[in-house]
Amino acid sequence: MPGLDAEEHGKGRQQVVPVDELAAGRGGGVTVYATLLGAPTRESRNADLAELLEWGLDRYRTVWAVDGRRTYAIAATGYGRPDVRLVAAKPALRLVRVDRTLVERVVAAVDVSLPVRKGQQLGEVRVTSGNHVVALSPLVAAEAVDRPGPLGRAGFYAGRTLRHFGGIFR
Repeated sequence: MPGLDAEEHGKGRQQVVPVDELAAGRGGGVTVYATLLGAPTRESRNADLAELLEWGLDRYRTVWAVDGRRTYAIAATGYGRPDVRLVAAKPALRLVRVDRTLVERVVAAVDVSLPVRKGQQLGEVRVTSGNHVVALSPLVAAEAVDRPGPLGRAGFYAGRTLRHFGGIFR
């Protein structure tokens, strides 16, 4: 097994006396230790240790707890301007146990005031496993959105007023 370190701790004088061994397996950013007591033969002990270490290493995976390419939320802007995508400022690659549930909580602005600067913090994403925080990242504006000038704002309000006024006659 690649990444296997083993050390024999005791040797019996006869086949019936157990042989103990401590081993460590490395892979995927984790080291797992195992010990086996009372194996009848060296071959069965080594096979059992390899199986035990493989099982232990299979319990872990490296995952993107916070993905830097993902849009976590969308915030509305005013004056008919485009919405703002909120993305993670700090992606987070973490080693996690496969049998533990990860919970992602996103707290983000629904509406934002203009102007919005690219990179402006507008929320956060927090990933937990039980009571343990696995990853935390600010959510930031993926693009800038300018506030319209006085004529742009006047045009927005005039258009909205006409639409509302037109709704009266329907």
